[in-house]
Amino acid sequence: YESGSWNHCMCFIGVDNDRQNPALLCQNSWGDFCSGGSRLNQPLGSFWVEAHTVDKMLSQQDSFVYSNFVGYPPQKLSLRLL
Repeated sequence: YESGSWNHCMCFIGVDNDRQNPALLCQNSWGDFCSGGSRLNQPLGSFWVEAHTVDKMLSQQDSFVYSNFVGYPPQKLSLRLL
């Protein structure tokens, strides 16, 4: 059961296409807290959000989408201060 608002950083990082209860895996910004139990070997700090709740979250029109995100490529850093 969803309640409240979602005005903090979260990221959907996975999908469970279960026909009875489709859901997205949400990585939250609260540390290692997991709500609702673990399934499918999910990482710490994540929780499953049912599809109907995701629709409500995204209808707030304050979300961004990343596609083909590779991560942070290695780069050579200069450690000089001057």
